[in-house]
Amino acid sequence: MAEMREASFTSCEKLFKVLILGDQSVGKTSYVQRYVGNTFAKDYKETVGVDFAVKVLKLLDATVALQLWDIAGEEYEEQCEKR
Repeated sequence: MAEMREASFTSCEKLFKVLILGDQSVGKTSYVQRYVGNTFAKDYKETVGVDFAVKVLKLLDATVALQLWDIAGEEYEEQCEKR
């Protein structure tokens, strides 16, 4: 299993962009905030457009950054309806 610990964002060897998609009010923002900052709030304001956060990890011998894109549920639903 890979060892995971936080490191500095500027020293990252790889950057991965991860989209968090889903319907409105299912907990996408809660998930991102809990994973990145280990925080949880009972009430969040609705995401308008896109929000993102970065989590930096040390995996084996590499330092990687996960850029987590929290896409507003309403925009996601609108795009799905167009298809």
